[in-house]
Amino acid sequence: MLPFSNFKISLFVSLAFKKKMTAILPEKNITLVLPFPSHRVERALTEKTLRADVTVPQSSASESAYWFRGDVEQREFVLSLTTKSFHSYTPIINGRIESTSNGCIVFMRYQLFKSTRFFMLIWSALTLFLTLLFSFGIPKMNLALLCILLLVSNYIIAVVSFQKQVKLTQEKINQIIAQF
Repeated sequence: MLPFSNFKISLFVSLAFKKKMTAILPEKNITLVLPFPSHRVERALTEKTLRADVTVPQSSASESAYWFRGDVEQREFVLSLTTKSFHSYTPIINGRIESTSNGCIVFMRYQLFKSTRFFMLIWSALTLFLTLLFSFGIPKMNLALLCILLLVSNYIIAVVSFQKQVKLTQEKINQIIAQF
């Protein structure tokens, strides 16, 4: 047996587990087919995006000119909607722009931030563990039902809040496209 064969197996298992876990978390893929050249779309996104590595004072008037925070370069972008206060379920958009003969195609993948995904996975694991504990280990069915109710309600709140934030973000992107 090769010395690295166990590593390959464990790497494959962890990647498969990660893919299944991300399928549980809310995300959305949107594809836009636009009649505009890709460089124009990229430039329009760049004009409304404050680079992630730039710090601007909160009272600055120039900050309101930017709708997104992130990076746009070489037909790829990573964006998040700028807000006055932090929203846990604001999506991060990973996207790419591909040129076509009649314009361009914009592929966007909306996901939760890593910290929010981590919180949701930990919270879900904890409530699932407590549900199992109160169901089989320490039989208290009322507490088991409470835990499962908390698990389901947390997930529903996350999905609904995420969809609301995706809609707000997509409206801003649509406004950028409508300016052409």
